[in-house]
Amino acid sequence: MPKRSSEEITYIRSYKDINVDFRSNPITRDVYAVKNEAAITQSLKNLVQTRFGERLMQPKIGSSVYDMLFEPLDVFSGIELQSRISTTIKNYEPRVEVLEVQVGILEEEDSAVVNVTYRIIGEPQIITNQFILERPSS
Repeated sequence: MPKRSSEEITYIRSYKDINVDFRSNPITRDVYAVKNEAAITQSLKNLVQTRFGERLMQPKIGSSVYDMLFEPLDVFSGIELQSRISTTIKNYEPRVEVLEVQVGILEEEDSAVVNVTYRIIGEPQIITNQFILERPSS
């Protein structure tokens, strides 16, 4: 059997996580999993929306983004949100390289539209995900 050089060997990374909706297969009752890009997308959104101290046994993982939603949302808070979101992802999600974070403030709705553009480490494609941060209703 011929030996392979290190240049001939390629590794394919795959990522798998539990679906946060906890939907289960009706037959096996196993919780569905999310894979690869969907797993990372779910992780990014969870990181940004998790407050420090919310994760059991991991109180230092999270962000202060949620707390900012109670401040007046304007251009300046949008800039601060960009910084906090970017820092959170860089600190806690080693599978991605953040390329850009854009925050659009919707003052009338007391919410912000967030676009995160990133590259999965070791992958060529650039991905942009969008989610909305809303002030919780009382």
